[in-house]
Amino acid sequence: MPANKKERNKILEQLKTSEKPAVFYEAPHRVRKTLQIFSETVGGNRKVSVCRELTKKYEEILLFTIEEAIAYYQKTAPRGEFVLVLDGADQEKAAAESRAKWKELSPEQHVDYYIKQGLPRKEAMKMAAKDRGVSKRELYSELIGKDFFLN
Repeated sequence: MPANKKERNKILEQLKTSEKPAVFYEAPHRVRKTLQIFSETVGGNRKVSVCRELTKKYEEILLFTIEEAIAYYQKTAPRGEFVLVLDGADQEKAAAESRAKWKELSPEQHVDYYIKQGLPRKEAMKMAAKDRGVSKRELYSELIGKDFFLN
């Protein structure tokens, strides 16, 4: 994990929705803090493999949820070289969270969001429909009923 807070937050934001596992090499004195940061950013239910002293005589690999790992290392002092493997995000859960975020906007606001980014209206509708988890036809029907195309 980068020590720089801005760089670290950028990486952690990507991890929230990334389906791929992420691998971090960590010093023993930073393991607890890193696990706490994971918990605050991606949630405590995500799985993490805590690997200690890889390729050495006393190699140890423990599988936890992030919250379980935090509890374990509050009782046990971290020693040795650590590799933390953070599991990827659950795709269905990430998609549901993304749709919920977009549902806070009205369909008109959602399409306008993409139009203001420079997309043509048709492409903006396509993107908004995908974000909301509905077909383009459904979104179009909803917008036509609200006279969206008259302005």
